[in-house]
Amino acid sequence: MKSSAKLFILGIGVTFGGLITSVPAEAKNIVASNYELGSFAQNDPVNQPLLRSKRSLSETPPRVDFIDISSHNGEISVEQFQKMKNMGIKGVVVKLTEGTTYKNSLAPSQITNAKKAGLTVSTYHFSWFENQQEAIDQADYYADYAEELGISPNSVMVNDAETTPMINADATKVSVYFRDQLAKRGFKNVVHYSSASWFNNNWMEYDVLGKENSWVAEWPANPSANNLLHTDTAAWQWSSQGSFDFVPGINFDFNVDYLGRFTTK
Repeated sequence: MKSSAKLFILGIGVTFGGLITSVPAEAKNIVASNYELGSFAQNDPVNQPLLRSKRSLSETPPRVDFIDISSHNGEISVEQFQKMKNMGIKGVVVKLTEGTTYKNSLAPSQITNAKKAGLTVSTYHFSWFENQQEAIDQADYYADYAEELGISPNSVMVNDAETTPMINADATKVSVYFRDQLAKRGFKNVVHYSSASWFNNNWMEYDVLGKENSWVAEWPANPSANNLLHTDTAAWQWSSQGSFDFVPGINFDFNVDYLGRFTTK
C-alpha cells in the first residue's frame, strides 16, 4: 500500500453455490427498485454462515484493482477517491440504471469525482429482463442514461445478471440480446457480471459470452494473493465487505482486473 490510509477486509467468507428463490414483488415488477451489484448473491442462504465471519484470516489478501459502487455508497469526494488511488486502486464501476425505472441520481457526481481523481470509470446496469423485448428496452434505458452522462462508447458497460427470473428465461440468451442492443447503440465493450455458480452451472455460458467478457463473483473464506481465482476471466470480485477508514460505515466490493478492462483508460 502506498498510503497511510487503512484498508480493511471484513466479512470475507462466501462461495456461491445456491440459488435465490424468492424475489421481492416490487423488484420483480421493476418499480423503483435499487439493488447493489451482488445483492442477490449475498442473500443466498448457503452463504450466510460465512458472511457472519467478520474477518478474513488471510495476511496476504488479493490486490484491489477496482471497486464498484452505487447510490448505497453515497457521495464520495475527489479526495476520498484520490486516497483510494494512492492505495493502488485504478478503477471504479458506477451503477447507472436498473430495469427501466431507476437511475442512480448520484452517478453524475460519483463519475465526475472519480475521473478528477484519475480513476478509470466504467458503469453497470442491474438487469431484470426475461425476454428479448425486455432486454432491448433495458439496454436502451441504460444507453440513454450513459449518453446523457457523456459516457465514452469505449467504456466498459456491465450487465449485472444475478436475479432468479433471468435463469428461468435462459440468462445467457437474454444477456446476448442485451449485449447486442448496446452494441447497436454504439457501446460494444460489454462485460457480464454474475456469481461463480451461474457460470459453473452454465446459466451464464462462457462459450457464448466469452470468458474475456465475464466478471465472476466468488468470495472465499480466506482469499489470498497466492491463490487468485478465475484468472482466465476478465475480473474477479473477491469481497463484498471491504472498507476504508476514510469512508466510515460503508462497505465496498473489491475486485481484481486480469485483463485491464476496468483499469485502462
